[in-house]
Amino acid sequence: MDDYLEDEWMEDVLAQNAAWNTVAPTGDETQDPGLACINLADLLEAPRQLPLDCLLGLGNKEECELYSSAPEPYVGKSVQTELYGRLPWLLGLLVFLSVSSAILEFFDVLLQKHLIIAFYLTALVGCGGNAGSQAASLVLQALATGELVPTFADFWRVLRKELLVALGIAATLSLGIFGRILLFGGSAVDALAIALAMAVTVSFSVLFGASAPLLLQRAGADPAKVSGPLLSTVIDIAGVLVACLSAQLLEAVGAWDTMEKL
Repeated sequence: MDDYLEDEWMEDVLAQNAAWNTVAPTGDETQDPGLACINLADLLEAPRQLPLDCLLGLGNKEECELYSSAPEPYVGKSVQTELYGRLPWLLGLLVFLSVSSAILEFFDVLLQKHLIIAFYLTALVGCGGNAGSQAASLVLQALATGELVPTFADFWRVLRKELLVALGIAATLSLGIFGRILLFGGSAVDALAIALAMAVTVSFSVLFGASAPLLLQRAGADPAKVSGPLLSTVIDIAGVLVACLSAQLLEAVGAWDTMEKL
């Protein structure tokens, strides 16, 4: 009977440990008494004593994906180690920043005809970067606290939630910049081109910002080091490209010519 109760206790401990991705510290009387006196040797021995379906949580017929990672220390690292860890990413992304210049050169004729697109590129990239950074910061915080782990289940859960958030943010910012352009004397077609680019850029930025930390940690990279530079580089390229394509689309359908005739 005692052996049965001990197995039941260990099974509960393993279930809670798996659910929260943590092990409660010993000696904390404010927590559950069972969790407060976990012995590491017992926890390591448990997998050999309990059936496999118990350890993997298959008793409830739900799929389970295991993932384990430990945060890298910061204070104990030397300056040289930090430089070697950061510089390769920054140098690699520096190469991709030239893509924005190439896009601007490719659409040079279009931008000369519609200078307002060039004037609002900074606003597009800035709003996209702000929205993406918000999403990335929240996901990084959830990863640090163990609320999220870089599994496919959590990835799709985050993506579904952030898609709705992205649509709401994109709609609001697009309407805001549309009204601002009209308020300062811009044409409706100019406002539409910028608003369309804003909607696409912000939506992409939120989704990319939310998914990048999960994908990076899943791949073994440190999302705290890479997410920010990667996010700013990708959004810079995406914002410039989307703005130029939006203007080209409206020009292709004759929106500006129609406005001039009116």
